[in-house]
Amino acid sequence: MAFERRGVQGIRTMAALVDQRRTRTPAGALIELSALANEKLLLEREVARASRRGIEIQRRLKEIAAKEDRLMKLAQGAAQPPEPVDETELVPSAAPRTLVEMPTNSRFKISEFTY
Repeated sequence: MAFERRGVQGIRTMAALVDQRRTRTPAGALIELSALANEKLLLEREVARASRRGIEIQRRLKEIAAKEDRLMKLAQGAAQPPEPVDETELVPSAAPRTLVEMPTNSRFKISEFTY
């Protein structure tokens, strides 16, 4: 049993009549094939975009769940806040760190910058 399709594509218009007449000739069929290829490309791009967006949403939901767990534990007093982690230990630097020892009476001021 075939069911009736409803929507914009189901509306009978003059454009639909012209499309049906166009496919009766070889040139019209090529035009129709070109239009279908363009529509197919657009739909494939839309599916890929939706897939990427779905992955981003799932990753964000996991981040939110992890943060909620941490905050609930903190709010209930079950865990102490985590110790701050030195970020320089997490990222290995390209150059080895060397400490420069300056005399205490030196007039130069040394500042270290980390990114």
